[in-house]
Amino acid sequence: MKSRKSGFQSGRHPLLACKWRHSTQRTVAFFAALILLVATLQPAAAQPKQDFLAANIDTTVPPREDFFQYANGEWFKHNAIPEGRPVWGIMNVVTNDILSRQRQLIEAAAAKKAPRGSVEQLIGDFWFTGMDLATLNKQGLTPLQSDLDRIDRIRSIKDVIDFTAILHDRVYQESSGAYDRQPALFFGYVQQDEKNSDRWVYSLSQGGISMNTPEYYSGSNPGTVKVRARFREYLFKTFLRLDHNGDKAKASADEVYELEAKLAKAFYESDEYQRISVAELEQLAPTIDWVRYFRRIGITRLDSIMMTKPRFFQSLDALLRTVRVETWKKYLRFWLVKMSASSLADDIFGE
Repeated sequence: MKSRKSGFQSGRHPLLACKWRHSTQRTVAFFAALILLVATLQPAAAQPKQDFLAANIDTTVPPREDFFQYANGEWFKHNAIPEGRPVWGIMNVVTNDILSRQRQLIEAAAAKKAPRGSVEQLIGDFWFTGMDLATLNKQGLTPLQSDLDRIDRIRSIKDVIDFTAILHDRVYQESSGAYDRQPALFFGYVQQDEKNSDRWVYSLSQGGISMNTPEYYSGSNPGTVKVRARFREYLFKTFLRLDHNGDKAKASADEVYELEAKLAKAFYESDEYQRISVAELEQLAPTIDWVRYFRRIGITRLDSIMMTKPRFFQSLDALLRTVRVETWKKYLRFWLVKMSASSLADDIFGE
C-alpha cells in the first residue's frame, strides 16, 4: 500500500506500509500526550550483549585499504537496500523500529475503553479518525471549505499574506521541520547561524514553487518537459475540483502556472548571507507587513534574521505589487489543496 506523511515520520522516512492521514488540527498538546504515553508504557530496552560496532566489522578488509568497508562491511551483508528504497542505513532501521513500537502503543490505546479525557482516549480517537478512510473519501474538499471561504473574502495583499501566514503556521505545527514541506511564497525556519554555530537564528529563504527548481518551468530537456506537462495536468485537475467548470479550470491552471513561473525566475542559486533586523527586512520587501506576519505565526520578538536569498524577496515584493489579487487567490487555493492532500480523499491525494 502507499504510505502517507504523518506526525510520526521525518521528511524522508515513510511511516509504515499503511494508509495513514495526518490531521491538520493536531496540536502540540497531542504530541506531548503521545510522548507521555510512550514514556509511561514503553518497556526499557534490553542492553545489547554484544558490542554493536565490533559485530559489524568486516575483518576480511584491511582498514588501511578501505576503512568504511572495514567498519561497516558485516552490517551491509545483513542489511541489503530494500526494493524501492534509494538509500538504506542504520537510521532507517532505528526509525522503522521506533515507528513500529509507536504504532503498537497507539493501536493498544485505540482498543481500550479508556476514561474520557485520558491520554489513551485522546490518542485512540485521533488514530481512529485518521484511519477512517471511508469517511474521508466521502468528504472530498469539504474539510477545506472554511479556508476556501476565507480565500474568497481576500480583498488585498495584506489579506494574501495573512492567509499565507495561516498555511505557514500549519506547516510549522505539523512537521518536524520546515524542510518537510515547502509552504507557499517563502519559508522560514530556525537553524544554526552559518557564521556562528553557537547561535541559533531564524532564517528566511525562497519558496512557493511546486516543481522545486526553476529549470522545470522553462527547460527544454525531454524529462523536464514531461514533468512540466504532468504539473499542468495536476493544476487543471485541482481547479476542476474547485471550479466544476472545464474552461474556468483551464484558465485558472494557466494563470497559476504563469505565476509560479515568475516566482521561479526569481529563484537564485547562490546564497548571500546577511544578518538583518526586522526593520531592514521591511525595507527589503516593504509590501509585506513583517511584524504582522511574524505575530501571526507566533513570533513576538526577533533580534535578527538570517537572510540567504535577499534578491528573491525583492523580486517577490515586486510580484506582490504588480500581480492582481485575484491571481494570488487562485494561487492560494491551489496551494491549500496541494498542502492538505495527504489529509484528504484518496483520489485527491492520488492526483
